[in-house]
Amino acid sequence: RLGHLAAIVRLAPDRADAWDALRAESPRPPTADSRPLAAARRDVPRGFREERSTHFVILTDADATWTLGVSRRLEQAHRDFESFIRRLDLEAVPLRHRLVCIVFRDKRAFETFARERDGVAAAWAHGYYNPARDRIVLYQPPSGGDRFAEARAIAAIHHEVTHQLSFHRLVQDRTVQYPLWLNEGLATSFEAAADD
Repeated sequence: RLGHLAAIVRLAPDRADAWDALRAESPRPPTADSRPLAAARRDVPRGFREERSTHFVILTDADATWTLGVSRRLEQAHRDFESFIRRLDLEAVPLRHRLVCIVFRDKRAFETFARERDGVAAAWAHGYYNPARDRIVLYQPPSGGDRFAEARAIAAIHHEVTHQLSFHRLVQDRTVQYPLWLNEGLATSFEAAADD
């Protein structure tokens, strides 16, 4: 029913009755189980653990402290996105399920996964959002005080979750081919290189 209502809203955004029904039926907090999560569980290597926050499920083999930081940053990005929606007075579809994020401890494992599971050449990236599989994939920067690498990793979290939220909340529509400057400009505007 939620998918049906979201489709109505996407095709007829002026249907107040569909918006009201969608809001009334949306779980609070969003449910954890979803097709993207089931697929991610099958795709990640053995030994990954599952961490949950209010709006996200993280599958990871990364350091517990880094993973906690990722979870906190995902939730902060979600709050920032909500604020953005309110400031622009946009009507946005509620989340139907928690969003999926995969975090690797090792960059090489991240690159292999990106290439073999998602068909993404990610050697240059700190992370990516795969809209077809509906998941964010990131890696933990190497420890040792490389502040630039850590700042880029934090910015990537905010950037990629903005892509994911834009499509889930129907601020952007998956069926529309947006200009690259608009898609990437929106996500880049949410980047933050530090927690403050």
